[in-house]
Amino acid sequence: MKSYRVIITAIALLSVSMVSNAEVYFKTPSGNIICGGDMAHSTSGVTCDIIERSNSKPARPMPDWCPLDWGGRFTLNRKKAELECYSDYPYIHPDEMMVLNYGQTVRGNGWSCTSQKSGLTCKNTRGRGFFLSRKRQRIF
Repeated sequence: MKSYRVIITAIALLSVSMVSNAEVYFKTPSGNIICGGDMAHSTSGVTCDIIERSNSKPARPMPDWCPLDWGGRFTLNRKKAELECYSDYPYIHPDEMMVLNYGQTVRGNGWSCTSQKSGLTCKNTRGRGFFLSRKRQRIF
């Protein structure tokens, strides 16, 4: 009987450990916006990439220090939202991501993202965040 308790305790601890390190990967119904977010750590947040934009001007000018791609990756942590310099998508394959249907919200530790027909809005508990759509990208 004692060995069963040890096994059950080990399984319970493993489950808690797996949940505490949980990440979520999601995409909009169109598949044009893909995101990865940390569900457990308040210092982390969510990062989203917009694949195709119909506007050519990014939400913020490209800094001199960025030799890679600019204007398509947005990050949000507990303090602020910003554009990131990037070269590749740091996610699982989009086919394996859950679809965040219109009207649905996914929540992490200190952030949330809501999918709407007009675009995707992600914000932190301070009300800072970003809005992404094919036509417009905005940091607030």
